[in-house]
This record gives sequence, structure tokens and C-alpha cells, in this order.
Amino acid sequence: MNASIWAYAGDPLPPGFDVMSCAVIYHAATLLTPDAHVRPVTPGARFRPGPGYRGLRPPCVAEDAEAAAAACPVPFHAWTVLLHDDGAVSGAPRQQTCFGDPMPHCMCPSQASVRAYCEDVVADLASRSWVDGLDVESLYFSQWPHEWHHVKYGVTPASVALSTCFCEACRRRAEEAGVDWLAARADAQRRARHELPPATEPSAYDQVRCETISSLLASCKRAAGNKPFRPILSGGLLPDLWQVGVDPEAWRQHEVIVTLYGEARRKAVQAHALLGPFVAGLNACDPYFAELEAIPQARGYALYHAGLVPPERLRLPSTGQP
Repeated sequence: MNASIWAYAGDPLPPGFDVMSCAVIYHAATLLTPDAHVRPVTPGARFRPGPGYRGLRPPCVAEDAEAAAAACPVPFHAWTVLLHDDGAVSGAPRQQTCFGDPMPHCMCPSQASVRAYCEDVVADLASRSWVDGLDVESLYFSQWPHEWHHVKYGVTPASVALSTCFCEACRRRAEEAGVDWLAARADAQRRARHELPPATEPSAYDQVRCETISSLLASCKRAAGNKPFRPILSGGLLPDLWQVGVDPEAWRQHEVIVTLYGEARRKAVQAHALLGPFVAGLNACDPYFAELEAIPQARGYALYHAGLVPPERLRLPSTGQP
């Protein structure tokens, strides 16, 4: 069975796993270890980026990824968070709300400099001898609020509408496709102001956003060369993936990891219907994890936060895929 573990530099590798996917570029986080110590994670790269970047580059916050790879007895994947950087990438154009307010935790994938950044990060890591593959997270539009620090609001936000970006680069891509972005923005603002539910079908503007992400996904895959490339998709977005620019037809060409947190069995059925066989991402910290016996639609597992739970609680459900 394909079983990988998502971990942080310094975490031990439990028995029974075929791949260690270690966070080499990550967003901000605060971890609580099994011995009740608080472990902050500074957003940025845990290796020194090379010289090949065309502009934007991740800040180096530590240099422990290569040492973790050297100590790893199984293939070592670079777990890489791209667009969700929590403001770490200096000068990067930010995704905007439908009212033009910046969303400081994420970069906009329509922007040429951001697209070059994503490709350059993947190419840099793929060129490293200590990297055996890449697990790439946050390769689509983000949604509000996504864990902004101490978010406060007095209304129920229409997250999908509010998070629809109409920055200059997004507008230009729509114009080039012959799509009326003014009408799309007016609709998004109306839904956001009046706390209305999102549309049930993708609009022409949504289809432009899907092309934006599909082409970026393809260019990042090319940048990875011959190294295994596994994009990560949040199961919480199912089934309406178009809301963040994800076209299932483009993604099912890859070995996709779908994070199934919470309603794992129902989300697995939706994921399989849209993407075909997939790798199920499971959160070892969630109470439901201990109750899972099998996910027949999964071709394998990627266990998240395994370093934060006692080793005796680490077990993997069975799959129905070879």
C-alpha cells in the first residue's frame, strides 16, 4: 500500500510508511507536540533557495530540510505550500476580495510574478539531489478567512463570493477570454453584501479562473521534470471545486492527494467521482481517525500531523485500490 507521512524536520519516521513528505516551504503554524510543548512554525523555506528565481523568492527561515532528508530511510518528498504564504514572500501580489481588499495570507495565481514564483520553487526543489518527489499544497485560489489571525466579523461572510479575486491580472485574463468581469464582480459583491449563498454552477468568469489554475498546475508539473509530483487538494472544497478554480479533468491527470478531514467517507465518494482513484490525506489528530476502518476509493494514504500524536495511535485503514 502507498502510505506516506507528512511531517516536519526532526519528526521521527514511524514504521510502516513508504514515503516521508517533509515541510520544506510552509505557512505559519503553532504545533503542540505529544509531550505538550508548543512548537511555532515560521512561514518560509527550510532550505536555502538557489539562484534561479526570476523575481519573487521564499525567505529562508531554517536550513534543516536537507539534513532531514539525509536521515530519512525512505523516499523523501518536499511538502511545499505555494500560494498560501501568510505574507512571507516579500512584494508578492496578494489575492483580493471582490471589493479589492487584499487577502494577506495568499498570493494571486493570476499574477505573472506569482506564477513564475510557483514554477521556480518547484524547479529549485526538483533539482535537489536530496528531494525524491514533491507534494504541492495550495495551488489554487484561496477563500476568506482561512485562519487569519484573530478574525472578527459581525455578519456571516459569503466566503465564496467575497474571496473571488478581481485584481488587475484576473480582470485581464477575463478580458482576453471575452468574459464580462464587471458583471461577475457586481454579482459577487451583491452576494457578499447580502450574505447570499454561492451560485450552483460555474459562470464564465469561474471558467477563466479554472483555466488559470489548470495552466499553472501543468507548468508546475513540467518544472518538476522527472520527479514525482503530487498536488494536494482540500476535501473541504468538494464537490464544488470550481469555486477555487479547480477543474477536475485537469487534476485527475495527476496523483492527487485529497485531504479528508471530518466527513471522510462521504468526501471520499465525492473525490473518487470527480478525480478517480486518489491518495487519501488523513489527519492523525482528528478523533474520527481512530474510527476509520477502510476507504475503498483510496489508492493509498498520506497521514497528516503524525508527529503530533503518540506513536501507538498511528494506524492506517485499509484501501480497496491496488
